[in-house]
Amino acid sequence: MQDALCRPFTSRDVKEALWNIDDDKAPGPDGFSSKFFKASWAIVGEDITKGVLDFFSSSKMLKQIKNTILTMVPTVDCAEEISQFRPIAYWEVNS
Repeated sequence: MQDALCRPFTSRDVKEALWNIDDDKAPGPDGFSSKFFKASWAIVGEDITKGVLDFFSSSKMLKQIKNTILTMVPTVDCAEEISQFRPIAYWEVNS
């Protein structure tokens, strides 16, 4: 069982992980839902798989993917509790 936990990820693992995301969720900074990626897998699947597997083998992520600004937006006037804020993420794309 330990060997199975330590084995390298495969392209099948990447595809299974995507298919386990609800269709109306947006997993990345591009705003496309997982339904989009599933529907266009024949076109984008190889590139997505390569990017994910490269990350797991090198532990390096593209700057365009990891630059995020998080802003807390109040949901009520004069918010005083953390539960009265909603986080908004903004992905900054650097060339």
